[in-house]
Amino acid sequence: MAEIKGLVTLWEYTLDNTSELFLKTGLMFGLHELFYWSCYIPFLICDQIPYLRRYKIQEEVTNTLPDHWKCFKLIIMNHFAVVLPLLFVTHMFESFALNDSRELPSIKTMIVQILMCFLIEDFFFYWGHRALHTRFLYRLIHHVHHEHSAPFGLAAEYAHPLEVIFLGMATIIGPMLMNLHVVTTWIF
Repeated sequence: MAEIKGLVTLWEYTLDNTSELFLKTGLMFGLHELFYWSCYIPFLICDQIPYLRRYKIQEEVTNTLPDHWKCFKLIIMNHFAVVLPLLFVTHMFESFALNDSRELPSIKTMIVQILMCFLIEDFFFYWGHRALHTRFLYRLIHHVHHEHSAPFGLAAEYAHPLEVIFLGMATIIGPMLMNLHVVTTWIF
């Protein structure tokens, strides 16, 4: 991947100075947390600005600080007690391991693979989410996700731990089936 020499240098440095476990679990989890929270925080700030409330679809419904706190606690629990262990477990199965070769894929290859992963994720997420709306699974699991009548940023991932596992597989299955390079998976 001669196109981005700096990325190659950074990748080689990372390979030389971190363990495979950290590379595929710790760093993956850290990136997940960084992007999840950095995408949410601006919307939390917007929710606190009275001027912007007029642009809400459900202006009359206010999401309170206790609503945000309740979501925050469940999401943190899901991230650390479900997502992180899942990353660790998938790392342990060599047949599902991500490719961590020294050679990075080309930009074109990454783009094609990421687009394929989006298609795979959307397919599995759609059918998984639809299954969660069956009477049995809704009452057992999915009702947690629908507790808030006026959604807000955090409520998107506010879910029962079994739902996190079930729908999280939609995200993991593409990179695992395609044996993506770990850097491509990070970008995805």
